[in-house]
Amino acid sequence: MSESELHARILGDAHAYDPASRPPSRLTPHRDALLVYRAKGLSYEEIAEALTRLGLKIRPTIVGTFCRRNFRKADIQRKRIELESASPAPKTPVALTTTPVVSSFIAGRRGGRQ
Repeated sequence: MSESELHARILGDAHAYDPASRPPSRLTPHRDALLVYRAKGLSYEEIAEALTRLGLKIRPTIVGTFCRRNFRKADIQRKRIELESASPAPKTPVALTTTPVVSSFIAGRRGGRQ
């Protein structure tokens, strides 16, 4: 087969290719969960480990590719803010009722000899 015939076949195949015929990613049904994982700061490796532990064996590179194609940084930041506002407010620290003891080291004295 000549170069021009090969080129014509490849070009014809490229024109005939239908991207809709490709099956969706195994991660597509779990898109919302992946966004939550990313908003909580999990790495691609940590997400892949969690999914594998839950029964979906997947490589970190696949998770990374999926996340980069599906989430913008703004999406992740928006979800992070949403999660923070939905979580219960942290408890107010309790005020000390006694005077704290300041060690001699903290007060600037070395201590030691007495």
